[in-house]
Amino acid sequence: MCQTLMKVNYISGRKRALIAYAETHKIPIGGTFNYKGKINTYNHIIKSTNLVSAAKLNIISGVEHDVFYKYIVTQKRLHRYAHHLNSSQLLCYNYFRPMMTTDDRPNPKLKQWVMDNIGVQLSGKARCRFEYVADSKEKTNFDFYIKDGDIEIFFEIKYTESGFGRVQYNQRYEKKFEEIYKEMLKAQKCLPINMPMKLFFDNYQLCRNICYITSDNKFVVFIFPRNNTTVFSQYEAFRHLIQSRQSNVKVVYWEDIVNCNSEFFAKYFK
Repeated sequence: MCQTLMKVNYISGRKRALIAYAETHKIPIGGTFNYKGKINTYNHIIKSTNLVSAAKLNIISGVEHDVFYKYIVTQKRLHRYAHHLNSSQLLCYNYFRPMMTTDDRPNPKLKQWVMDNIGVQLSGKARCRFEYVADSKEKTNFDFYIKDGDIEIFFEIKYTESGFGRVQYNQRYEKKFEEIYKEMLKAQKCLPINMPMKLFFDNYQLCRNICYITSDNKFVVFIFPRNNTTVFSQYEAFRHLIQSRQSNVKVVYWEDIVNCNSEFFAKYFK
């Protein structure tokens, strides 16, 4: 019961702060969301004529829009919640886009970030992507991605979500497990290769992400708020399943990396 209350308090508290930010910055709110055929109006949703326009209003002033269109809009990977002020997709974009050059390379600030948080030295050839799909058959969509030669860094971003995704058993997922994930488990370097299907499904998003660690030069980074207790607790309960190459799975807390004097902090964490 207490954990449920903490979850609600964190999410509702963040929404209230985001609404206050929107009002101060004259972002139109009171937008709608279609949930199972019912149209709902909420103040933490941006009001605009279409999803792309609303999502654009969710980008912090001064942050370039170019990569937003290049990798997210034109590739049809805009989340259906992108017009919500608490969209983790737009949070990710607002955080990482200022640390990229105009040709999608990490600038010195991002290179230092990677060294400080992952322990990897990036070269001048490194490239960045948003909404990266590494395997068109498996279809995991990584929020952010950096590639530098044989070094690959996959990012999963959380903000006010109620946890990492789980799935329940059904024939479609059983088929996917038998045809895809069994082979991925054999190839990856961190999790038990004979992980039971139910355990995999109970930790679906975490497991499917970590399955991309197939060598010493591949890293998965989870960024989420320490204060989001349901996400934090779920990861803490999961982490014992990482049996080897633990340094290739990184957890970074938003509270530890956000500049308190930045506009990003003012929007998302003040």
